Amino acid sequence: MKTVIIPVFVFVAALPVFSQFSFGPGDYNFSIQQDTLERIYKVHVPSSYDSTMPMPLVLAFHGGGGDAEGSIKFFKLNGKADTSDFIVAYPQGTGKTVLGKLYGSWNAGRCCPPATENNIDDVAFIDTLIDQMEDDFNIDPQRIFALGMSNGALMAYRLACELSRMITMRVLD
Repeated sequence: MKTVIIPVFVFVAALPVFSQFSFGPGDYNFSIQQDTLERIYKVHVPSSYDSTMPMPLVLAFHGGGGDAEGSIKFFKLNGKADTSDFIVAYPQGTGKTVLGKLYGSWNAGRCCPPATENNIDDVAFIDTLIDQMEDDFNIDPQRIFALGMSNGALMAYRLACELSRMITMRVLD
């Protein structure tokens, strides 16, 4: 018996590429249910985003008394994300709302109320947020960065210690 080999040609380039990721470039508002709290975060995805290529993620944490919307104005990272090709997320802390404005804080360990007094698990929130971002966008897991202002900077340090498998720590001059 003779074996006959029949060549089979597959034209992969002709097949459309389907992305597993749900979102493209733009600005988004997301929420995550954490225990009894609805936690929110805002995301900016640059126009250069290509769901077939992993992109860095920068987490920007507001200071005590701040909120996610204020972080966008304070850090001014959206323009930098557009020119330097990274996704930026602005998580929102927890706190009291007075006259429609949230005065948020982060549980950075020993600081700061009301998040510490209420024993808010902000590390779990950010862990879940990163997982969700990796589901929604093509995030490079080796390039996830955290920065913050004041209480937000303390939270970034805490994450560098407690989520070191996810957060890349670099000293910036």
